[in-house]
Amino acid sequence: MKNFAKTMSLLATCTFFSACVSTPKPFVSHQQSGSWEAKAQAKDLTNDKSYNLSLDMMAVTPDLFRMDVSGTLGISLATMVINKNQVQLALYREKKYYEGALSDHALRSMFKMNLNPRLLMNVCTDSPVSDSGWGCKIGVDGMVDFCVRKSDGFKIQWSERDGEKKRVTLTDKGFELQIVFKSFTEGDPTNVQSGKSPFQFETPKDFTKYQIP
Repeated sequence: MKNFAKTMSLLATCTFFSACVSTPKPFVSHQQSGSWEAKAQAKDLTNDKSYNLSLDMMAVTPDLFRMDVSGTLGISLATMVINKNQVQLALYREKKYYEGALSDHALRSMFKMNLNPRLLMNVCTDSPVSDSGWGCKIGVDGMVDFCVRKSDGFKIQWSERDGEKKRVTLTDKGFELQIVFKSFTEGDPTNVQSGKSPFQFETPKDFTKYQIP
């Protein structure tokens, strides 16, 4: 039984990290609004710990973005919403709610890295980071290969593009986030029959509220 469990664990790891052995499909950059489904693995390199996540993301570029994070068994862990230059973040297990202006420190409570939430739109849409202090390399196919923040070496690397799929690795000092995109649905996510935009996010009740500095 122990050998079976070990084998299944290895297979799960290989499934997440292995590249497809078939011929890659043509990849088209999604420079528009839509929804993405992805799997992610967050690695705390300092403490040698890692955990797997599911990500559901949607965007109406350039101002609106939402990411719902869940763990094993579909348990909701966090929701983040960007509306222009403001960000809201709810951590459900900790019952903590953060809001404030976009900054490199806005997601420190969720990921141990200096990641401006707006960069997640670049990640999804395969857009080079145009902020000052960043440098990007464009590949021979015209797609962005990687971007680096010159001040501290924070790096975003795109790879393994195959049809709607791709892998993006974000690396900061002591922390790494790998995102494997599984699917993309084109269209404006605000066109919902319920009448409530997914980018309208109310402060959860009984949560401790914090201001992002």
